[in-house]
Amino acid sequence: MKQPDPSRPPRSLDVVESVDYGYRLLWRERDYLIRLAAVPLVVKFICLMALVGLGWERDFIRSALVMLPSFFTEGWMLAHLVRLVFLDQRWPFQPTGNRALDAAMLEDRAYGVTAGALFYVVTKFLLSGALGLINQAQVSTTGNLPVQGEIPPEIALAGFVLTVLTLWGFRFIFLYVPASVGASLSALTQMRQGLRLSLQILGTWLVCLVPFVMILLFLASIIVAPYAGGAAELPLFVKGASIILQTIADTAIAIVSTAAIAYGLRKMIENAARAG
Repeated sequence: MKQPDPSRPPRSLDVVESVDYGYRLLWRERDYLIRLAAVPLVVKFICLMALVGLGWERDFIRSALVMLPSFFTEGWMLAHLVRLVFLDQRWPFQPTGNRALDAAMLEDRAYGVTAGALFYVVTKFLLSGALGLINQAQVSTTGNLPVQGEIPPEIALAGFVLTVLTLWGFRFIFLYVPASVGASLSALTQMRQGLRLSLQILGTWLVCLVPFVMILLFLASIIVAPYAGGAAELPLFVKGASIILQTIADTAIAIVSTAAIAYGLRKMIENAARAG
């Protein structure tokens, strides 16, 4: 594992280096990551199929309840991934033969994985609730506009404040990263570095996101193209293929972005320790 550069500022997350690490890890550890992601992929696919079958895709609260098993399995997977990045620990646990040492290591690993998974699930639920409230507010606001396209100043101001708060608090989405290794959450929660760190994490996440989204849209357009002109509903096998692509893309994005941000935060913590 590459050692941190002591010359880097102790509170800076290198976006380019972190993204490069995330993609390299995805390729280098592809066999291990396929095994690690097998169960989360299956669970997520089943949950998404149920969500589409129930017609609750646009209901953020109900969709979060349907996706709950997927949140837990994905959180479990990402917690193990974070421990790989920070501690070079792999799943499943390989005993050393020393009972006392193995028991201590298992306890520490169980605590970290459980904490990381729970932080991930809670974050997902809070995001679903927030998106639901924003969606309801947007529908209500659009319906009450006096003139089409005219936005009252108070609504524009509220939107600006919400945008700033979202950018400032974006880093809290990844609290499961330090929680997975028992590290202090202060690396993400310190007020004085909030906006800068959030923008760095947002940039890292976007660079990890965009390539997979482009590939997903391209493949989905190929699958849906023969039925685009018809008024009838898409065949079931087309919906299933689209959900499979979405499941794989979502999981790959989660893996690469988590690995990249975990690496960036690990460097920040190590450099902060070097700086005293």
